Amino acid sequence: MSDYKAPIQNSILLENFHLTSLNFNLDKSNWTNVLASKETEFDLTFRAIVNDNIEDYFGVSFDVTVENKETTFKLAFTFLGNFKVQGVELNEEIMENHPYFRFSAPAIIFPYIRSFITSFSSNAGFSPVILPSINFTSANIIEDEN
Repeated sequence: MSDYKAPIQNSILLENFHLTSLNFNLDKSNWTNVLASKETEFDLTFRAIVNDNIEDYFGVSFDVTVENKETTFKLAFTFLGNFKVQGVELNEEIMENHPYFRFSAPAIIFPYIRSFITSFSSNAGFSPVILPSINFTSANIIEDEN
Protein backbone atom coordinates (compact mmCIF):
# COMPACT_ATOMS: atom_id res chain seq x y z
CA MET A 1 0.00 0.00 0.00
CA SER A 2 1.35 3.44 -0.90
CA ASP A 3 1.51 6.49 1.27
CA TYR A 4 -0.44 8.57 -1.22
CA LYS A 5 -2.22 11.48 0.36
CA ALA A 6 -4.96 13.16 -1.63
CA PRO A 7 -4.40 16.90 -2.03
CA ILE A 8 -6.55 19.18 0.07
CA GLN A 9 -9.40 20.53 -1.99
CA ASN A 10 -10.71 24.03 -1.56
CA SER A 11 -13.75 23.97 0.67
CA ILE A 12 -15.88 26.03 2.97
CA LEU A 13 -17.85 24.70 5.90
CA LEU A 14 -20.63 26.51 7.71
CA GLU A 15 -19.59 26.36 11.37
CA ASN A 16 -22.50 28.33 12.86
CA PHE A 17 -24.91 31.19 12.29
CA HIS A 18 -26.45 33.82 14.54
CA LEU A 19 -29.15 36.43 14.55
CA THR A 20 -27.18 39.50 15.66
CA SER A 21 -29.90 42.17 15.68
CA LEU A 22 -33.68 42.30 15.29
CA ASN A 23 -36.21 45.09 14.98
CA PHE A 24 -39.92 44.41 14.45
CA ASN A 25 -42.48 47.19 14.14
CA LEU A 26 -46.23 46.97 13.72
CA ASP A 27 -48.37 50.01 12.95
CA LYS A 28 -51.01 49.55 15.66
CA SER A 29 -53.39 52.03 14.03
CA ASN A 30 -53.66 49.85 10.94
CA TRP A 31 -53.14 46.38 12.39
CA THR A 32 -56.30 44.85 10.92
CA ASN A 33 -54.90 45.31 7.39
CA VAL A 34 -51.88 43.20 8.30
CA LEU A 35 -54.06 40.12 8.55
CA ALA A 36 -55.47 40.67 5.06
CA SER A 37 -52.20 41.67 3.39
CA LYS A 38 -50.06 39.02 1.81
CA GLU A 39 -47.99 41.36 -0.34
CA THR A 40 -44.50 41.69 1.07
CA GLU A 41 -41.32 43.23 -0.20
CA PHE A 42 -37.84 42.44 0.94
CA ASP A 43 -34.41 43.96 0.64
CA LEU A 44 -31.11 42.39 1.50
CA THR A 45 -27.44 43.28 1.42
CA PHE A 46 -24.50 41.14 2.41
CA ARG A 47 -20.79 41.44 2.99
CA ALA A 48 -17.91 39.13 3.78
CA ILE A 49 -16.13 39.68 7.08
CA VAL A 50 -12.67 38.51 8.08
CA ASN A 51 -11.31 38.42 11.61
CA ASP A 52 -7.54 38.83 11.33
CA ASN A 53 -7.10 37.15 14.73
CA ILE A 54 -8.70 33.88 13.60
CA GLU A 55 -7.00 32.05 10.75
CA ASP A 56 -9.07 30.11 8.21
CA TYR A 57 -12.39 31.65 9.24
CA PHE A 58 -14.61 34.27 7.66
CA GLY A 59 -18.16 35.45 8.05
CA VAL A 60 -20.99 36.60 5.83
CA SER A 61 -23.28 39.22 7.29
CA PHE A 62 -26.74 39.79 5.82
CA ASP A 63 -28.87 42.86 6.52
CA VAL A 64 -32.48 42.01 5.69
CA THR A 65 -35.68 44.06 5.69
CA VAL A 66 -39.14 42.60 5.09
CA GLU A 67 -42.30 44.72 5.03
CA ASN A 68 -45.79 44.52 3.62
CA LYS A 69 -46.89 46.94 0.90
CA GLU A 70 -49.16 48.86 3.23
CA THR A 71 -46.10 49.24 5.52
CA THR A 72 -48.10 48.17 8.53
CA PHE A 73 -45.31 45.87 9.63
CA LYS A 74 -41.58 45.92 9.15
CA LEU A 75 -39.01 43.32 10.15
CA ALA A 76 -35.33 44.26 9.97
CA PHE A 77 -32.50 42.06 11.16
CA THR A 78 -28.87 41.12 10.72
CA PHE A 79 -27.84 37.51 10.32
CA LEU A 80 -24.21 36.30 10.50
CA GLY A 81 -22.85 33.00 9.23
CA ASN A 82 -19.35 31.84 10.22
CA PHE A 83 -17.37 29.61 7.87
CA LYS A 84 -14.18 27.61 8.11
CA VAL A 85 -12.19 27.67 4.88
CA GLN A 86 -9.69 25.09 3.68
CA GLY A 87 -7.28 25.31 0.77
CA VAL A 88 -7.72 29.05 0.17
CA GLU A 89 -5.59 31.75 1.75
CA LEU A 90 -7.78 34.56 3.03
CA ASN A 91 -6.78 37.99 1.78
CA GLU A 92 -8.59 41.04 0.44
CA GLU A 93 -8.25 40.11 -3.25
CA ILE A 94 -9.50 36.56 -2.69
CA MET A 95 -12.41 37.81 -0.58
CA GLU A 96 -13.49 40.20 -3.34
CA ASN A 97 -13.14 37.82 -6.29
CA HIS A 98 -13.34 34.17 -5.26
CA PRO A 99 -16.75 32.57 -5.91
CA TYR A 100 -16.75 30.96 -2.44
CA PHE A 101 -17.05 34.34 -0.82
CA ARG A 102 -19.16 36.14 -3.42
CA PHE A 103 -21.67 33.39 -4.24
CA SER A 104 -21.31 30.08 -2.41
CA ALA A 105 -21.22 31.31 1.19
CA PRO A 106 -24.23 33.64 0.79
CA ALA A 107 -26.13 30.84 -0.99
CA ILE A 108 -25.42 28.48 1.94
CA ILE A 109 -26.71 30.98 4.52
CA PHE A 110 -29.78 32.21 2.65
CA PRO A 111 -32.04 29.16 3.28
CA TYR A 112 -31.61 29.72 7.03
CA ILE A 113 -32.66 33.34 6.57
CA ARG A 114 -35.71 32.29 4.55
CA SER A 115 -36.66 29.78 7.24
CA PHE A 116 -36.24 32.37 10.00
CA ILE A 117 -38.52 34.85 8.23
CA THR A 118 -41.21 32.24 7.59
CA SER A 119 -41.11 30.99 11.19
CA PHE A 120 -41.03 34.49 12.69
CA SER A 121 -43.96 35.81 10.65
CA SER A 122 -46.04 32.70 11.29
CA ASN A 123 -45.28 32.57 15.03
CA ALA A 124 -46.04 36.30 15.32
CA GLY A 125 -49.59 35.60 14.12
CA PHE A 126 -49.30 36.69 10.47
CA SER A 127 -49.59 34.82 7.23
CA PRO A 128 -46.22 33.12 6.69
CA VAL A 129 -43.82 35.22 4.65
CA ILE A 130 -41.99 32.95 2.25
CA LEU A 131 -39.11 34.55 0.38
CA PRO A 132 -38.20 33.19 -3.05
CA SER A 133 -35.01 31.24 -3.60
CA ILE A 134 -32.18 33.32 -5.01
CA ASN A 135 -29.49 32.29 -7.47
CA PHE A 136 -26.60 34.38 -6.14
CA THR A 137 -24.49 33.90 -9.26
CA SER A 138 -27.05 35.58 -11.49
CA ALA A 139 -29.09 37.75 -9.13
CA ASN A 140 -28.61 41.45 -8.80
CA ILE A 141 -27.98 41.33 -5.06
CA ILE A 142 -26.29 44.32 -3.48
CA GLU A 143 -23.00 43.45 -1.90
CA ASP A 144 -22.25 46.00 0.77
CA GLU A 145 -18.87 47.66 0.30
CA ASN A 146 -18.43 48.55 3.99
